[in-house]
Amino acid sequence: LSDYSIVQTQNNEADLASLLGLKDQLLRDELLVLPKDTCKCEQTLSTELPIVQPKAPTINYVNLGSDNNLSLYVFRDSYSNYLIPSLNFHFQNSTYVWTHMFHPAIVKGDYPDVVLFEVMERFAPTLIVPNTKEVTEYCNSTFSITDSTGTL
Repeated sequence: LSDYSIVQTQNNEADLASLLGLKDQLLRDELLVLPKDTCKCEQTLSTELPIVQPKAPTINYVNLGSDNNLSLYVFRDSYSNYLIPSLNFHFQNSTYVWTHMFHPAIVKGDYPDVVLFEVMERFAPTLIVPNTKEVTEYCNSTFSITDSTGTL
């Protein structure tokens, strides 16, 4: 805890209040837990992705002080804003795409070490899509899933 600062803020960015038309009347109190030591990162923004139209520009970070060559790809919503400052410490390259859908074709060419999909539960219906043929084949060849009888 001593490595973090706790900052209290107030804003009108609450999307549920906005849905109700009360964005300027209902302010949100936030407690931000921010690392005291900042990541020595270069940030670039991209507005073009071949498959998806993200809600905000895609953010790419290169951690200049990284002691590894791990890469991270995050499909996200606004709640990831709180994770980004801490996640960047642990990866040499981090990419954050604001979308409520998982798009395997986007990461296919980069093959990141970690793919994180973070969205609020109200967007869970967007997850109800079948796996691609490649994902199904990979899972079938890599994982052995059995029930109590030893078969599945």
